[in-house]
Amino acid sequence: MTASLLALDNVSKYFGGNHAVSNVSFALKEGEIVGLIGPNGAGKTTLVNVITGVQRASAGRIRFGDLDVTEQRPFQAARRGLARTFQVVQLFAGMTVRENVMIAAHRFTRSGVVSDAVRLPWRRRALDEAGERADAALAFVGLEALAGEDVSALPIGQARMVELARALCLAPTMLALWAASRGAGRWLPLTGWVLSTWMVEVVLRRAVREARQARPTPSEE
Repeated sequence: MTASLLALDNVSKYFGGNHAVSNVSFALKEGEIVGLIGPNGAGKTTLVNVITGVQRASAGRIRFGDLDVTEQRPFQAARRGLARTFQVVQLFAGMTVRENVMIAAHRFTRSGVVSDAVRLPWRRRALDEAGERADAALAFVGLEALAGEDVSALPIGQARMVELARALCLAPTMLALWAASRGAGRWLPLTGWVLSTWMVEVVLRRAVREARQARPTPSEE
């Protein structure tokens, strides 16, 4: 039997007397594509937030591979290869498209506060490597021509694609994606988890292709 990549055991999240998530249990294996479906207020956002460390579970346990990640923080989730996009796009205003994506590549570099401050030799190599990873991710989603643009000036559809490129730049083991309700055409049909690098590539190539096909022509704008 294949071991679970992600496993939830009776996970709950309470806000005072409101049970946003109650006793959720399931397991996902590498290679699976799973949709999380429910009406507004069903707890979908809260559940993803709990899994990725944005919020702490009130009860239950979460395992990612062999690790108990119930109390992990978002930066720890990212380091472990658990990437996500958000219901409301989360980008760094005042930075370029490329810089926003490069942030994710920090997972693979040796640079840090000290090396940046004293300009150690590997700082430049780390920046070059991060730039290469960012360029590849932007090319994948078709935004390489906008690499130098300020993200604040982008329409919502392109901003979502930048966020997707940043998530891909992490080379995630697991990727949690939000459906785009507007601004990106038929970008993705469901909120869901896409597991394994190979499956990420297959599914996202289709998603990106459909998003491009859905872009309005000049006469429709």
